[in-house]
This record gives sequence, structure tokens and C-alpha cells, in this order.
Amino acid sequence: MKLYKTALLGAFLLIPFFLKTIGFEPYPAVLLPTGGIRIKNNNGLATFKTTELSAFDVISKKWIDVDEGKFIQPIPIHYFRYLTDQKFGLDKGNAIAKSRKGKLMSKLGIKMDIKNNDIGKEREEEVKKWIKYRLSAQSIVSSKIRILTEVRSISLTTGLITKTYIENEEFVNLD
Repeated sequence: MKLYKTALLGAFLLIPFFLKTIGFEPYPAVLLPTGGIRIKNNNGLATFKTTELSAFDVISKKWIDVDEGKFIQPIPIHYFRYLTDQKFGLDKGNAIAKSRKGKLMSKLGIKMDIKNNDIGKEREEEVKKWIKYRLSAQSIVSSKIRILTEVRSISLTTGLITKTYIENEEFVNLD
């Protein structure tokens, strides 16, 4: 009976695989049940990154957590990490330097010309205005945002978070 279930599950997963190889992406994704991220499994610990957005509210003078889903709506939430990696397009050169291509070029000793990725003052103001508008939809009046990337390890046996640390914290001034 176990072999029958395994064969049936294998056949069920082969259909989307073949569809993907000829160019059709099955939706909802059967191939990536964890979404677009990889979860590393080391000695019974699943490790993954999370990205959180908070804004400094000028009225309450406190950092307020932003609902990322509402913030980037109608864009699907799984794209949020890619938007924040580039500071919503405001820091394109830094994102390229952090990418696989940038790291490889750095190891090879090749200098990158990241000045060509400057978005310009007009576009920068447009992006900042968009961010402020999206924050105001959540009743937040803000002059700066914080993008926090945390790495969390969860025990696969107990389901408890065993380790959390901040990998990166960046601030974007909106004025």
C-alpha cells in the first residue's frame, strides 16, 4: 500500500514538472510548497529569512509595523522581499553589489559601474511619494522607514524558534 501511495504521489508531481518544462507554469504551485524561498535543514533546524517593514510615525513618535500585504497590494506578497532588497528601487547599485552577479564580479576583481543604475531625482521623489501614500493608507504619517531582515531557525521536531538574529537593517529617509 505504501508503494502504491508513493507511486501515485510521484505521478501527481510529474504532471506539473512536465508542464513546466514545456513552458506552462502550474498554479497554484505544487513544485514549491514553501513559496519562492529555500529553507535550509541543518541537524533538524529549518533556517529562513524574513523581511519586515516598519515606519516611524511622526505623530506618535514610534516605530509602527507595516502590513506588507496591504502595503504592496495588488502585487503578490512573495515579491515583497525583492522590492525591499533594492529599497524599492532607491538603492539599485547596492542591490546589484549584493546579488550573486555582484559577489562573483567582486571575487574576480572586476569593478562594477553602478552609477548607471541611478534612478534620478525625479524618479526618487516619485518612489518616496508612493511609499508615503501607501503608508497613509494604513494611517501612518512617516518620514522614514526601516527594512529589517532577520534569520530564524526553527526546530523541526518541536516547531519552536530556537535562534533569531538580525542579518541586515536599513533605513530609508522619505523627506
